[in-house]
Amino acid sequence: MPKGWCSRTVPVLAGVLLTVASGSSPGATPAPAQATQDAAEVTKVNLNTATQKELETLRGIGPATARRIMRNRPYAATAELSRAEVAGPIIELIGPRVTVGPTPAQSIGR
Repeated sequence: MPKGWCSRTVPVLAGVLLTVASGSSPGATPAPAQATQDAAEVTKVNLNTATQKELETLRGIGPATARRIMRNRPYAATAELSRAEVAGPIIELIGPRVTVGPTPAQSIGR
């Protein structure tokens, strides 16, 4: 190997490792916070209309809990999940990912 290879190679490899560790591609600009917030709002799960599979995507919600949530509909607030025997810490955990919109029957009557 030619002399000095280490002084040229190590900085390049360090840059690649830092890029991989940060999860971004070289030259990529970070996404604006507003775009990330908008995307999170779009993907909220409506407790009054969600399917069992959609409810199961929420952290801490399994098949049995999803069925209980569906049986105790409609909800006017996220805190009402306690009626479905969802624990307080789980309600707090999923709170940012859920919404309580109108049920299909309520939206037809409007």
